[in-house]
Amino acid sequence: MRRVIRQSNSQKQLDTEAVQATAPAARTAPRPGPSHLLTAALLAAVGLSIATTGCRDQKGDGQPASRAHTGKRDRPHANKTVYVFDDGVKIARDGRIFTHVSLDDYEERNPAWDGKMIRLGGARGETVAFQIVFRAGPEALPAVDVQLSALRQLPSIQDSGPDRRPTIDAGQFARFRQWYVKVTRPSTSPRQSTGPGEYPDALIPADVPEHGLPVSVAANQWQGVWIDLTIPRDAAPATYRGTAIARSRDTELAHFDVTLEVYNFGLPKQRHLRWRVGYGGFGDSLNEYENIGYHPVCGKESAAFRAREAQLYRLAWSHRLAPTTHYSTPFPTHSGTGANLRIDWSTFDRRFAGYLNGSAFASGVPLDMFSLPVNLHSSGGWPSGTRQKLDDLDTAAITTAVAQTARHWRDRGWPIKNTFIYASDEPGADRYEVLDAACKAIRRGNRDVPISIAFYTEFGDHAAELVKRFTGCVTMWDIAGDYMNLPALAGRQAAGDTVGFYQGSEPFQGSEALDADGLSLTTWPWIAWRYRLDTLFLYNMVEWSYFRLNKRTVPWRDLPRDIWINPLNQSWQTNSQGVLVYPGHRIGYKGVIPSIRLKQVRRGMQDYEYLWLLAQKGHRTQADAVARQIIPKALHEAAAGWGGPHHGLGSWQRDPRRWAEARRKLARAITQ
Repeated sequence: MRRVIRQSNSQKQLDTEAVQATAPAARTAPRPGPSHLLTAALLAAVGLSIATTGCRDQKGDGQPASRAHTGKRDRPHANKTVYVFDDGVKIARDGRIFTHVSLDDYEERNPAWDGKMIRLGGARGETVAFQIVFRAGPEALPAVDVQLSALRQLPSIQDSGPDRRPTIDAGQFARFRQWYVKVTRPSTSPRQSTGPGEYPDALIPADVPEHGLPVSVAANQWQGVWIDLTIPRDAAPATYRGTAIARSRDTELAHFDVTLEVYNFGLPKQRHLRWRVGYGGFGDSLNEYENIGYHPVCGKESAAFRAREAQLYRLAWSHRLAPTTHYSTPFPTHSGTGANLRIDWSTFDRRFAGYLNGSAFASGVPLDMFSLPVNLHSSGGWPSGTRQKLDDLDTAAITTAVAQTARHWRDRGWPIKNTFIYASDEPGADRYEVLDAACKAIRRGNRDVPISIAFYTEFGDHAAELVKRFTGCVTMWDIAGDYMNLPALAGRQAAGDTVGFYQGSEPFQGSEALDADGLSLTTWPWIAWRYRLDTLFLYNMVEWSYFRLNKRTVPWRDLPRDIWINPLNQSWQTNSQGVLVYPGHRIGYKGVIPSIRLKQVRRGMQDYEYLWLLAQKGHRTQADAVARQIIPKALHEAAAGWGGPHHGLGSWQRDPRRWAEARRKLARAITQ
C-alpha cells in the first residue's frame, strides 16, 4: 500500500566504517508510505548574499516571520571567489541559500566561519562538516580543489596524556564534489519546498576519476565542495590549528587558518536513537543498471550483489542509520509448509550475520534495528501474508517460522528486541481481521518479538480506538508524523512498547524531499528527543526506479528516468523523494554515493547523542530546555488538526547559527 498526503488549498567518508581511503491543493496527492570533489578540509572567505526568492524574513528568535523576503543579495561581494559555510545550508548553483528565512550576513559569520578563520568543534569520534564554495565570474574557474594540512595541537596547560595524539592527520578529512540537480516543479507532497533552482545533493568522493575533484566551474556559476572531518577517538581534548588552501590549477585563490576544538568527551559508539531506513528495489536496480545478479531467496544472490549491499550497509551505519529490508525482505532457504516448515539459516547468516554481530563494521557495533525474514507485508508475505484473505493465511507456518527465528537469534546471541516483524503497511479496516489472526500466530511462536504496523491517516482522529484494538498485537507503533496522535500512545509507551514516526510534512516534521532546506532531516532526531520517542522510520533511500510514474499520466512522465538529473521520481509532485544515496554506476563508481540529506541525518543523530550525554549526567531538564528552544512545537502540538488542511511552515529554528549555539551549549554543559 502506498501513502498519500492529502493537501488542501493549496570511498573514505563515503564509507567511514570501512578502511578509510583518501577520497574524495485541495486534492489528494499520493506519496510513498513507510512502504515504500577536494583535497582536504576547510577554506574560507566571505561573500554570498543569501536569500531565496519567496523566502521569509527572520524574527529575532530565528523563526519565520510573515513578510516575504525579496531574495536579493544585500552584499554581492563581486570580488570574492571562495566562501566558507557550515553544513546547515544548501547553496544553489547561482549562489542563493535555499531557506525559508532571511539569513542576514551569513557569508560574514556562520557556524564554520567567524570572519577571520574556519572554526570547528566536536567530540571525539564525531564527524563535523563544512562547505567550501567557489564562485566564478565572467570567466570560468578551471580545476578548483581544496588542500588541507594536518591539524596540530596548540600549547595547552592541559596534559593530553600519553595515549592522546597531538596531531590530527590530513587523512581524517574527506572531500566531495557537490552535484547539482535542477528543480523545476517545487514539491507539493511533502510541502514547504524552498523553491525552484539547482540544488546540491549527491556528494562525489574526490578520488572518483573525471567526476570528483578537481572540478571546473562554469562562468557565473558556483560550485560547492563538501568536507567531512572525522575526529579520532584518541584525539586529545585541545585546540588544533592547520591551514586550508583553495586553488584553481596552480593558482592559490585563498589561504586560511583552520581551528578545531576537540571537546573533552567522546561521542558514544552506541546509537541511543534507532532510525531505520529501507532500501527496497536496490537489488532490482543493480540488476537493471549493471547486470548484477540478485534474487529474493538468500543464497541465490551473487557475490557482487553482497559486496554492493555491504557497502550500502557500512555507509548508512556510519551515518547512524540502520538499513532494513521491510519492503523487500529476502526469504531464507526453507522447505515444507505449515507446521512442517524448516529453515536452513546458512545462506541467510552468510549474508546478514556480520551486520547483526557487528563484525562487518570497523566500529564493531551491531545494527540496532533489523527486519526479520518473517515479514507479512513484503513481496506478498513470508511465510504467509496479511494482504490476502483470512482463509488463505497460513497461521501454522507463521507460528513455526517465528519460533525457529527466535530460537536462531537466541542461539547466535543476537537480541530479539532489536528486530521486528513488519505485519502491515498502512492497513485499512478491511484487513484488521487478517491482522488479528496473524498477530496471534506470531505470539504463539514467540511473545517477545516486536511487531510493527505503520499507520497513516486513520491514526489522527481514530488513534484511541486503534490503540485499543491493536494493543497486544502491535508493540512497535510507527505513525506518519502528520497524524501522530502521541497522547493516545502514552499508555502503550509506558507499558514498554516503542513509538516513532515516519515521513510526513511540515509543520509536523521536516521534509525528506530534495528541495527542502538544509535543516529538514536534522529536525527528526531533535523532535524524537523533544517528545521522548524511541524510533524513526524512513521508507526508502534508493528510490531510483520511477516505477510509480507508470501508474498515472503526469506532465513529467516522459522525462529521463535518471535520478542524477531528473528529481521528479514519483507520480505526485515531489523531488527525489526516498533518495538518500545515488547509484554510482553513472560515474563509474562501484557502490552508492552519499548525499547532503544523508549528512543532515548524521548531524541530527550526533546531536541526539549530545542530548543523551547531558541527560546521563543528571541534567535531563537542561537537555530538554535546549531541545525546546530549537523545536518549540512539532507532531501533535504543531497544529490544531491532522494532515493536509494543517500543512504549513514548521515552528523550529531556521537559522543554523541557532542550532550551532545550542550544540555548543550542550557541549559546555557536558564538560562541566
